[in-house]
Amino acid sequence: ANMDKGAVAGFSKDHIANMDKNALAGFNKDHMANMNKSAIAGFDMSHMASMDKGAVAGFNKDHMANMKTDAVAGFDKDHFANMDKGAVAGFSMDHMANLKTDAVAGFNKDHMANIKTDAVAGFKIDHFANMNKGAVAGFSIEHVESIDERAIGGFNKFHFANMDKGAVAGFGMAHIANMDKGAVAGFGMDHIANMDKGAVAGFDMDHLANMKTDAMAGFKMDHLANMKTDAVAGFDKDHIANIDKAAVAGFGRDHIGNLDKEAVKGFDREKIVNISKDAFTGFKVDQVKNLEENSKKGMGDAINDFEKIDVSVREELVAPEKRLLGGVGSFLDLAKSTGDEFLYIPCYVILLLGSYFFLLWVIILKNPRDL
Repeated sequence: ANMDKGAVAGFSKDHIANMDKNALAGFNKDHMANMNKSAIAGFDMSHMASMDKGAVAGFNKDHMANMKTDAVAGFDKDHFANMDKGAVAGFSMDHMANLKTDAVAGFNKDHMANIKTDAVAGFKIDHFANMNKGAVAGFSIEHVESIDERAIGGFNKFHFANMDKGAVAGFGMAHIANMDKGAVAGFGMDHIANMDKGAVAGFDMDHLANMKTDAMAGFKMDHLANMKTDAVAGFDKDHIANIDKAAVAGFGRDHIGNLDKEAVKGFDREKIVNISKDAFTGFKVDQVKNLEENSKKGMGDAINDFEKIDVSVREELVAPEKRLLGGVGSFLDLAKSTGDEFLYIPCYVILLLGSYFFLLWVIILKNPRDL
C-alpha cells in the first residue's frame, strides 16, 4: 500500500509470480495502472482472488490480454463491476471460458459492448444464466453471431427482453433451437421483425406456444414460409389474430394443416384471402367449421378451383343450393368417388340436360306465352 505507484513498473512476471498472495491486497488501482503489461502474466488465480476490488480499475486492455487465461477464475462479480469498460476488450475466448459463472453478474452493458466479438464464444450456459439482464443490451449482431449455440439456453425471457432489437439478427437456426422454451416470451415485435428469416426454422411448437401474442406482428411472409410445418401447432387464436395480414401468404399447405383447429379462429377475412391458393388445400373440415362466417365466405371467394379442396371442406364452404351446379358435391365428384371413369360421360350429359331444363323452366316462368 505504501509502495510508490511508479515503482511497480519495474516488476517482471517472475517478480509477480513469487509475490505473496496476501501482499497483493495492498495494491490500489494506480499501482495496477503502472504495472508492466507483460508482468501481468505472473498473476495466478489466487493472486486475482486476493486483489482489492477497486484495484482492478487500473487495468487496461493490454493488461487483460497478457493475463493467463486460467488466472481470471480468481475474479468475482465485484472485481468485474469495478473493471474499466474498455479493459475487457483484452479478454479472449479462453479467458471468458474460465470465468467463474457467478462472477459475470458484475458485467454491465458497457462491458459487454466492449468485449471482442469472438471472445463471447467462451461463455457457457451457466455464464449467461448468471448475467445481469440489463448487460445483454450491450451485445451487437456480431456478438450474438459468435455465441456458442449450446450456451444460448442460459438466457431467460428478461435477458431477451433487454437485448438490442437489431442484435437478434445474429441468431442462427441452431441458436433458436437451443433457446429455453419460456425465454422466447421476452421477444417483442421488433425483435421478431429483425430475426433472420432462416433462423426461425429453429423454433418448435413449444417455443411458439410461449411467444407473446403481440410479438407475432413482427413476422413477415418469409419468416412464416421458413417455419417448421409442425411448429405452428403451438399457435393459438390470439397468435394468429396478431399476425400481419400480408405475412400469412408465407404459410404453405402443411403449415395450415398443422394449425390447431381452435387457433384458426384468429383468421379474419382480410387474413384468409391472403393465404396462397395452394395453402388452402391444407385446411381440414374441423378447422373450417371453426372459422367465423365472414372468414368462411372470404375463403370461398378466394378459391378459384375447388378441385383440390377436400369434398367435406367444400360442403362446409358452399351453400347446399349451389352444390349441384358443379364443384361442391357435384355429379362429377360422385363419379370420381366410385373410381369409374366411364361414369364421367353420363355425368356430363346429366349436367348438360339439367342445365337445359333449368333454363327452359326459367323461360316458362317469365314468358309462358312464348311456348
